Amino acid sequence: MLRLEISHAIAVVVLDRAPANAINLEWVRRFHALLDELEARDDWNVLHIRSALRLFSAGADIKEMRAAFEAGDGVASLVAAVPKYQQLYARIEALPRITLAEIGGAAMGGGFELALSCDLRIVADEARVGLPEIRLGLLAGAGGTQRLTRLCGRAVALRIIAGAEMVDGPTAVQLGMAQWHAPAAQLPVVAAEI
Repeated sequence: MLRLEISHAIAVVVLDRAPANAINLEWVRRFHALLDELEARDDWNVLHIRSALRLFSAGADIKEMRAAFEAGDGVASLVAAVPKYQQLYARIEALPRITLAEIGGAAMGGGFELALSCDLRIVADEARVGLPEIRLGLLAGAGGTQRLTRLCGRAVALRIIAGAEMVDGPTAVQLGMAQWHAPAAQLPVVAAEI
């Protein structure tokens, strides 16, 4: 689901929950545990988040959401879960060390919100990033609307959020959603250089 690798003062969290790195409450709990471990160590200066899969993350686990909706307390359980996602992303954003998201493939919804909680983002030219929740009748609830607005301004954020627009790497950089882009095949090398 998640792996931690530390080398040369770089802590790498590898997302590895096939098939889509879908985010659920167990994933959130495990990410908090990794952050707890990192906070107890002093042998790292940068947190680098990347994926072992072809995509970065498809966002929230829709199967888990559907199951919650079908349960008797469905809406209440989903509403109760949102602050847990928000707390994790706020914790990443508040880390006193530099954070970098390496986006090698699609980063949608909660997956892109994870990337937005990082200080810096590098995205593959071919990747697609955005907050398409509105297509599902949902809102980006883990802080993505606020972070995207702070990064890119109101007009760009409104374009991406209200239009449920997914953009490629070069466009993400042009709009201020990421700082660098590179072809997918070169992305790990370029990210390591950064």
